[in-house]
Amino acid sequence: DEAQRVLGSEKDGWGGPLSVFLRQAVDARVAGKPVHIINVRDLHDPTDPYQQPELLRHGSHNIIGQPGASFVAPVSEIFADTDVQNVDVTSLSIPIMTLRAAVLKATGIDLLSHEAALSRIVFAVVGTHSNIRIYNTANTLRNELACPNVVTCPHLAASPLAEAHRLTFGQ
Repeated sequence: DEAQRVLGSEKDGWGGPLSVFLRQAVDARVAGKPVHIINVRDLHDPTDPYQQPELLRHGSHNIIGQPGASFVAPVSEIFADTDVQNVDVTSLSIPIMTLRAAVLKATGIDLLSHEAALSRIVFAVVGTHSNIRIYNTANTLRNELACPNVVTCPHLAASPLAEAHRLTFGQ
């Protein structure tokens, strides 16, 4: 239910809030606006002993080469229309050096050495993992990496508490 609320369905033309938001971001990028998409996703290798704690705790999910690691519609179609920087992670944490490289490649700004330039970046943190991970990522960018412009929206993120989102929409 929560994934369908966030993404929409084929019947409604993938009209969920996250799908619409991502399509607008891609359209802005195609139109020449300085919009970049950095996609953080779980991608696991069950043969890597360092990834075992994550897989034992959360089960075998997003295994490299398996259908569960593929982008679902409509995200696969939306991302096909533009350049997306992928940050693949193997645990609940986001590796700072990989995120740094993705931001540098997308924007030309180094998160760790161009503090003055950070004010030119607005991070809109959205996703479908859970609102907890989204808020933690936004908090890290804003309060630990001193990126001054970080926004998020609970309507664009999945939640472990579907009722929280249903109440927002008056359902």
